[in-house]
Amino acid sequence: MNNIRVIYLKYKVLLLQKISQVLLGKLSGNVPSTVINSIEENLYNPIIRRHVKEIITIANPLIETYHFPAHFPSTFRRHKAFDKKNLYLLNNVCVSPYSGLTWIDRCFFLVESLGSLYRMIGWENMLHEPLLKWEQLHEEEYVISCPNHPFFHWIFESLPGILISLEAMPSAKIMVPKDCPSYCRELLMLILGEQDYNDRIIVANGMKLIPKYFTLQQEPDAGFVHPVAIEYLHQLRDKVVPRTTISLAPTKIYISRRKTPKRKLANEEEVEQVVHKLGFSIVYSEELSIEEQMIIFSHATCIVAPHGAGLSNMVWARQSINIIEIFTSAYFNDCFGRLAVSLGFKYDYINAVEHRGSGGMVMIDELRSKVQSILKEEPEKLLPVVGVK
Repeated sequence: MNNIRVIYLKYKVLLLQKISQVLLGKLSGNVPSTVINSIEENLYNPIIRRHVKEIITIANPLIETYHFPAHFPSTFRRHKAFDKKNLYLLNNVCVSPYSGLTWIDRCFFLVESLGSLYRMIGWENMLHEPLLKWEQLHEEEYVISCPNHPFFHWIFESLPGILISLEAMPSAKIMVPKDCPSYCRELLMLILGEQDYNDRIIVANGMKLIPKYFTLQQEPDAGFVHPVAIEYLHQLRDKVVPRTTISLAPTKIYISRRKTPKRKLANEEEVEQVVHKLGFSIVYSEELSIEEQMIIFSHATCIVAPHGAGLSNMVWARQSINIIEIFTSAYFNDCFGRLAVSLGFKYDYINAVEHRGSGGMVMIDELRSKVQSILKEEPEKLLPVVGVK
């Protein structure tokens, strides 16, 4: 009976696979067999080889250690092995301007174009994209894609890819989706300048077959930031943010989520009042331009914030700073902790307690104690900042 049951279930799975192929087509309906995990390892395949003009290695393999205090729980991961990171020059590939997903000849997905199979079929769910109509992009220059990622992933995945690609191919054009977020447009304007922005940005509304395409191999584990990405982001900061500035602003920052719907703290207003009395400025990152965020956070000495995209701005800091991250009661992700310690910052955290209908409640005494502790280590300090409203 058990053998009959096993045979039945195997055929049931095969039937579902066949139905999936009929509905989604050979490419999307046959994942993972249509997935190429490594372009370099599959150059023996003539279908792959004819689409690859050149592979440029920009970073060798390395093991990164995250030096968290010994008493931190094991949920804070201490090590990460990064593979060699490549830049690929490809010919005649289909690209989604929305996700950056790249595929060839309606035969193979290039997983390195977005990171991992899990990301492709899981939390970003982009298997529908090859089903959309595509058209030929008539462009003689190499093209870089600037996908429509959320802020953290855009800053640490899309943006380094653009910066690295432009260094290797300065005349390349940049493809953006029609509905790209404002921070994408603002940063590209800062990088290119107004005239070049108008001449070199390609706005795409649909899948494109691109004759000459440039793409950076994406990190398989989303949330782990490669050291080479930080290096290029710091170069951008030094280009955008002047070291000589005009007006004064406080250097202690609290990033509030009071005006955002997700993971909002139950007592956010009380938290704001407490840190404000301790000398912190309250910042609503979503109300600032990307240039204003870069300027403000480049001068920070201390940042306190609930877990959220605004903490990405710590990468713009020019000096070693203190970070206190507040985790909501039902959510944990150590990405900002790893980023902080990899930047050489002092990092600590607070767990909010469960509170119905919110992201949790902060224990005010614990918050006040931790903030006062780090403030004893640094004098009151004002640095000049320009461009902040």
